[in-house]
Amino acid sequence: MFSTIAATSAQHCALATERSVTDGEQPILGMLISIRNRLAALKKDRGNYYRPNDIVGLYNELLDQVKVLNRVRAKEQHDNDTYKNRVDSVLDECFQLFSLFYLALGKNKEIPATYVQLVTIKVRKKLPFLLIHVANDDSRTTDTHTRSAVAKL
Repeated sequence: MFSTIAATSAQHCALATERSVTDGEQPILGMLISIRNRLAALKKDRGNYYRPNDIVGLYNELLDQVKVLNRVRAKEQHDNDTYKNRVDSVLDECFQLFSLFYLALGKNKEIPATYVQLVTIKVRKKLPFLLIHVANDDSRTTDTHTRSAVAKL
């Protein structure tokens, strides 16, 4: 299942021309890569079960970085959905991994669990990207938020 997500991520990245990472985004990229590496280590650890507190803690770290990224891009006037660079690719990989971890933990009704499904629809149908809407939301449940996101599709 994880390899399918990597292929979807590669397709997603191929759809947009990537730009270079700005100086303001470099520390964010470093933190995102760190989060992605910790998720990869958890995924490879077959000897232990995933602990929900670890996954949720990493997810909260990711949301903090998305908020910082939004502020940086607003200052640099890159706040539209057509601006893509390596930060977006790593962020997409992180959200896809979190989505699969949340599904594995049985947290199917929470926002991170729905990300893979929404990206799959977006890649196949070339619909507007919903990442920023999901990441800016402070609530952790999807019932009303998923409905509104699906209604926008």
